Amino acid sequence: MQLVILAAGRGTRMAPLTETVPKPMVPILGKPKLQYTLDNLPKAITEIVVVVGYLGKKISDFFGDEYEGRSIKYVLQKDLNGTAGAILACRELLKDHFLVIMGDDFYLESDIEKMVQEDLAILANRVSAGTTGAKIVMDENNNLVEIVESFDPRNSKIKSNLINTGCYRLNKNYFNYQPVAISDTEFGLPQTMVQMLSDYPIKIIETDKWFPLSRVEDVVTAEKIAKDFFRF
Repeated sequence: MQLVILAAGRGTRMAPLTETVPKPMVPILGKPKLQYTLDNLPKAITEIVVVVGYLGKKISDFFGDEYEGRSIKYVLQKDLNGTAGAILACRELLKDHFLVIMGDDFYLESDIEKMVQEDLAILANRVSAGTTGAKIVMDENNNLVEIVESFDPRNSKIKSNLINTGCYRLNKNYFNYQPVAISDTEFGLPQTMVQMLSDYPIKIIETDKWFPLSRVEDVVTAEKIAKDFFRF
């Protein structure tokens, strides 16, 4: 199974930590965050594709072409044109089925294992009421109905407490759909994935553990909870 890791962003909200390294390489307890991810992948993941951009050579120099028996390929996202743009950039390397995760987020290995079992799926974090983020609406069979982004005026009115974690199980049918623009310069992967609902069900896998490393102050929290996510 292939795993695509999105790691191209500039991480401006984590400055000054990201002035010399990309956000997925910010140290957590003295170890690059991305190394925790690679050290805690389920056995089903046999090949890794890392989409790089800002200071991407820092990542490729550190991990090389193979890490812990898994081959690693790097794809340069020349224009930071969103998550859908990142997936499109590595299209030629991708096989029938693959996973996608954010390079700077904390995920449980057990949740990634659950995602491997599905054909099309999104990992959703169940949170307390009032938590911000892209809300997931699902039906009684745990299939996706809608994703309401945080910038959508409807978001605050949606009662769902499920938030999109940026972890996706996809297949190559995804590329049959036109990338959806979310701004003048970016295209969104989840928004593009929603188009697939007209032809395929998309399963929602729930988790109660997920942590997005977004701001410089998140590092303190990350170091406190790292043991809850990763094997040391």
